[in-house]
Amino acid sequence: MRLIDADAFIKFLKETSKKLEFDKIEFKDSSLTAQAIIDGVIADLDGTSLDGFENAPTIEPEPKWTPVTEALPEEEKNVLATVHFDGFKNAYTNIPPSDYVDIASQYEGYWSSPSDEYKVAESRHHVIAWKPLPEPWRGE
Repeated sequence: MRLIDADAFIKFLKETSKKLEFDKIEFKDSSLTAQAIIDGVIADLDGTSLDGFENAPTIEPEPKWTPVTEALPEEEKNVLATVHFDGFKNAYTNIPPSDYVDIASQYEGYWSSPSDEYKVAESRHHVIAWKPLPEPWRGE
């Protein structure tokens, strides 16, 4: 099953039906009209009329990543953070640079994580972008 944006779908159907010139469409069976066919398609979409879509859930777009060079989140509020690790190399190990996602918050531009295992503010880990956390599941 594929989720849709019901508002956009309703708008599309209404705009499309306005653009059609129903009186210029001819059918072999004269009892059918283009408007009747469109109305039938709309009614068959879920066994209801177009009005049934008015109460259908609308998908909210997922928040976009915001680079820290453009804006910072509210202070002391946890967000999803894309963190860049500069990598580490010495005589015994070679850990390449990488990016990962973590939960973090910032205060006056200094970042920390609830786990704070990597000490974002004072290490080779740098937050490069963030976005709000999703709402927690509340049950059905």
